[in-house]
Amino acid sequence: MRTTMTKSIFIASSFTTVFTVSLLAVSAVLCSTTSMAAAKPQSPVLIAGPSLQDPFNTVVAKLPLSDDWVFGTAALSTSNSKAITNATDLAIDFQPLQPWTGSVTINSEMARYSKSFQSGNFVFGSDYLSLKALKTVGSLNAIVGSTKSSGTAVNIDGTPNPLDQLGLTTTTGLEVGQLVVIAGRYGMSRISAIVTNASVSLMPVLNSPTTQVKTNNTWIMFIHAWWAQSTQAAVNGATTIQLNTVPASVTPGMTLMVEDSGGWNLISSDAMTVASRTSTSVTLNAPGLKAKYDPPAGKGYVFYPSITSGQIWSKKAYGPHIGNHRMVAMEFDLLLPQGGSPTAAEMSNIYSKSKLMSLPATLPWGAWPAAWLYQQYNGNTSLHQDNSEIDFEVWWMNSRGPSAWTGFNHGKPYYRLHKPTVLGQWNPSATSSEVLTPDSAVLALKAPLNTSRIKVQLVWQRGSVYKYINNELVAVDNYQWTSDFPASFGVNLAAGALAGYYPSNLLMPWADAQMQFMELKIYEIKVWSL
Repeated sequence: MRTTMTKSIFIASSFTTVFTVSLLAVSAVLCSTTSMAAAKPQSPVLIAGPSLQDPFNTVVAKLPLSDDWVFGTAALSTSNSKAITNATDLAIDFQPLQPWTGSVTINSEMARYSKSFQSGNFVFGSDYLSLKALKTVGSLNAIVGSTKSSGTAVNIDGTPNPLDQLGLTTTTGLEVGQLVVIAGRYGMSRISAIVTNASVSLMPVLNSPTTQVKTNNTWIMFIHAWWAQSTQAAVNGATTIQLNTVPASVTPGMTLMVEDSGGWNLISSDAMTVASRTSTSVTLNAPGLKAKYDPPAGKGYVFYPSITSGQIWSKKAYGPHIGNHRMVAMEFDLLLPQGGSPTAAEMSNIYSKSKLMSLPATLPWGAWPAAWLYQQYNGNTSLHQDNSEIDFEVWWMNSRGPSAWTGFNHGKPYYRLHKPTVLGQWNPSATSSEVLTPDSAVLALKAPLNTSRIKVQLVWQRGSVYKYINNELVAVDNYQWTSDFPASFGVNLAAGALAGYYPSNLLMPWADAQMQFMELKIYEIKVWSL
């Protein structure tokens, strides 16, 4: 492990005893709790940093500005800033795919990122760059049912369900192989049999549970995605996949993913799409199947309407752990997706069909905009690389939405040492394998983040990260970046996920109208380095 810096990195007057004392007090409380099991990391190592009372703009006023990109067709370069007015300008300092992972799909994201800035996923306005998610083929419009008010069980073990148990009156629009999502962490199922206008049988997929659903008035969503099981092993590069039965709704141009080796995720390392189909096989576009392993017979494949999305990744790398650098600060001036600005309460616990359908029809369900840092791996195997990651992200899904802030870090577990409540209240939550402080996962904001432009900001030191929104401090984490590699920053708009552990939170678009506002605007990005 890397030695943590303990020296002050600003001039002495930049730090106050209030900061050190306040965090020492928090540390003492943390160290006295029974949750500190022997296997947990040692007590937090505190690093002198910005005053807790100082807004972000005061903090960075003491730092040298190293990079400033201003976006838009009317943007002008100055002595301190660089204008990005078109795709050619953009390609000088940014790339459309993450440096190390490239086009690999993570967390079963539905969207495939554009490999070129020359696409409709990147649109310049006069003072911004818009990252768009676009549906290129197929319909997303799901059929929404619900469990009965009496709590009568819905079977997901192959036992037929009468239509009234699913909140349906007809089987029109349903198909064997169609995927089904049920609120309440019941994972994902597929339709295994249909008796016309009488019953529908469901079976779990992706290792989802077979537990009967007994909650009252819970929504059941028959989404526009289809499952088929392979009858032969496949290898990367294969252009034809043999399947038991290809659902009739699977059409050329649709995107596909394959169940991973552990069965919990769906993976693809390229924009695999259907070129043609028969009743028992699909032929893929060149270069054929690309996954993280050679799928054996019996694995499931999922087909769904194709969605493409835009992202940018910095070619330049950053990190307070690199060379003689000691601090990096960043500011992202953004406009999050529009289409509705529900409160934290309105987005919380959306399990009933009535509450789900009461929200705006244009709310961009499944939007997953983020500004985040990830290692810029260069292939040097003599250095340590891991999943170190610093995030700002917003999920348009159950219990999240534009009125919830998380700001997670990934890799080494950390404590959230300071949790101001100026912008909202922290929701109750247990500790996790990554966040070792209770009640620290989600900040329920007083006002949605997407009503106007916002500035997402961070100060990153060796051993700590300070996070801000519009200059207001929202969290201090004693997080340590453990990769030997520096970080690139990325800004992306993903469009939902189909993983078996996400569907009940509805992190996916389920209506065509929701794609109207799948858009993230970037106005300016600044970086300060010391």
